[in-house]
Amino acid sequence: MAERNFYMVVTGKDNFIANVVNEAEQIIENKTSNGKRYIESFGSNGPLVLENIAILVPGGEGKMGIMPFKDIAFGSDCVTVPVSAVTEIYFTPKDLSNQVRAAIAGIALSK
Repeated sequence: MAERNFYMVVTGKDNFIANVVNEAEQIIENKTSNGKRYIESFGSNGPLVLENIAILVPGGEGKMGIMPFKDIAFGSDCVTVPVSAVTEIYFTPKDLSNQVRAAIAGIALSK
């Protein structure tokens, strides 16, 4: 099974790092002439449903930390975000995606 993409979903109020449920139908990606991936469009099939959600928190010295939403800050498995509320959506860099996976796995192991 292929690893799912994590996205930085920016709204006017919050920024999330998350997987998008029904990603294949909700996120349309493309590539530039030199092979760089970018998101061409998103949310054409209704609101974005996010899961495996984390937020960035300041970590001092210009670094950022990760805080998983599930069980700590929010308590839900998914968050629905209206497409009209999303101002930008980006691919999350691999190192940041790995941090989110590790944080979510750490929460699961602590139960």
